[in-house]
Amino acid sequence: MRAFKTVSDVWTVTETTRLFGLKLTESGKIVAPEGKQVTLVYNGENLPILPGQYEGNVVLEAGTVWNVTGDCYLSSLTIAEGAAVKGAVLTVDGRETALVSGTYTGALRLTV
Repeated sequence: MRAFKTVSDVWTVTETTRLFGLKLTESGKIVAPEGKQVTLVYNGENLPILPGQYEGNVVLEAGTVWNVTGDCYLSSLTIAEGAAVKGAVLTVDGRETALVSGTYTGALRLTV
């Protein structure tokens, strides 16, 4: 089924949602429940959620946010698609690494 959604008020996305099209009006807002964040993937590209019309492969992902409040030492870390780690810098085996979705192994350090 090819779903098209128009958002003119507040829409809370609680799980990954796939659409054929999305229209976000100037007064519309897309949010995630507390403790999560929502991302827009349009035709395979992560985009900021801005008013406009998107037709094609539209995916809204609601993922968990980990707000790091103290330095951490780990041997592995997996950041799921749509999830985020905020408030820290990641180093892997001594090299600063971007906190993006994926799996990291080795001597990991999250520094606040």
